[in-house]
Amino acid sequence: IVIEWTNDDADIDLWVIEPTGEKTYYQNRESKAGGLISNDMTDGYGPEEYVLRRAVAGTYLVKIDGYSADRINPNGKGRVMVRLIRDFGRAKQHEDLVDAEIGFEESDTDDGRLIARMTVDKQ
Repeated sequence: IVIEWTNDDADIDLWVIEPTGEKTYYQNRESKAGGLISNDMTDGYGPEEYVLRRAVAGTYLVKIDGYSADRINPNGKGRVMVRLIRDFGRAKQHEDLVDAEIGFEESDTDDGRLIARMTVDKQ
């Protein structure tokens, strides 16, 4: 999972809630299942990434959190491009793109904004 955004000086965070309920994000960068969040990008356009080599079965919640607005344009909404990639580097690699708008009001920062649910079936 990769996020990038349009506001140069904004801080937008990627959160992934794994099927176990564990939240992987900038304060919990590595999950017990092996999920890993990249460095916390606090300015620029990203990216922030979540990778997991062998996903356990279940539903993964993908969220974004508008932590800090672009200080040059603090009132503007931002846009976030979310890439949901399955089977990366394999012949059956599949990618979905989600283009989302994000604000920086208090309601956006409480629980993050749900962007996608990714379900992994038992193998």
